[in-house]
Amino acid sequence: MALKSMTGYGRGEGVRGGVRATVELSSVNRKQCDIALQLPRPYAALEPDLRRLAREVIERGRVTGAVSFRWSSGPSRRVEIDRDRAAETARELRAAAEELGLNDDLSASTLLRVPDLVHLSEAPSDPEVCRASAELALRRALRELDRMRRREGRELERDIRARLRTMEQHLTGIDRCSGNAAVRYRQRLREELRAAGVAENHEGEQWLVREVAAFLDRVDITEERTRLRSHIRQFRQSMTGHDASGRTLDFLAQEMLREINTIGAKCGDLDIARSGVIIKTELERIREQIQNVE
Repeated sequence: MALKSMTGYGRGEGVRGGVRATVELSSVNRKQCDIALQLPRPYAALEPDLRRLAREVIERGRVTGAVSFRWSSGPSRRVEIDRDRAAETARELRAAAEELGLNDDLSASTLLRVPDLVHLSEAPSDPEVCRASAELALRRALRELDRMRRREGRELERDIRARLRTMEQHLTGIDRCSGNAAVRYRQRLREELRAAGVAENHEGEQWLVREVAAFLDRVDITEERTRLRSHIRQFRQSMTGHDASGRTLDFLAQEMLREINTIGAKCGDLDIARSGVIIKTELERIREQIQNVE
């Protein structure tokens, strides 16, 4: 299984018993799974079941959706008028006309222009028929959403794998520099001793050996390099797993950052520091990418 993005869009329709349901879904990144669906008021009771259905596909991310219904045979409809609001509106209009000296030509057609005063509502259809059509539409919308999330996930994976290769190349460079650290440090000490006029004798050579050994103990980064390589290997394996890997990848990225920071702190070599900066830069870009991985 490749990486899957948390960003996507899906639309689906389903028809059952003369009822056509349409579902539109959009998703963005979020650490947890959060699904919110809007349905017409008479069918709001269907939302929990539809959300459970969506959770079978969505493991992480914020998903919002809208569900609508249409009837091929046309459901029974009724006109609803907010009578209290109509009466209050008429009183206020007549009072304003009288105050301004205007003719009182208020009519029913005038009230029709008042927003939200008149509603055309549909009598609820059989809830089970609506449920069946909504579930069918939702499954189709989820499939489309999932395809889009997978497409974007493949793009994320290609970018991340390229950055991992760059990190490994510079880690190999750190290996080479680390292996020559003792030689470079010994040479530097010899040059400083000569500059200070200290004779190179047996006692000085023993001191030099002890000093180099202490230096190597302080700056040894073998464990950090080994762990960093192990984390990179685990990172690649997690990207090809069968479960949602976003949390695992985020954890591994944090561990890799810890190791490269330790390498930079322990080793004062300029070449190692340069490679460490590049590795850290690539790692920060990977961490940004995996914030959108399910």
